[in-house]
Amino acid sequence: MPGDFFLPFGGKLNPENRWCKLAQLIPWAKVDPKYAKSFKKSIRGQQAVSIRMAPGALIIQERLQFSDRETVDN
Repeated sequence: MPGDFFLPFGGKLNPENRWCKLAQLIPWAKVDPKYAKSFKKSIRGQQAVSIRMAPGALIIQERLQFSDRETVDN
């Protein structure tokens, strides 16, 4: 799982990182198709946020008790 991420600065994610461990608990292969169905296919407009990014931000926000602004700015 941590090896699945492209890191533009190189290196690898630490599999012992708390967020990597949490991400491994979520069945992404089952969640992704259901999430994708909620978006229309279009060549115009904003591209949908990754299934891992959207709930990931909410989980981090809740766990760290961040405001919306702190979640986006940090």
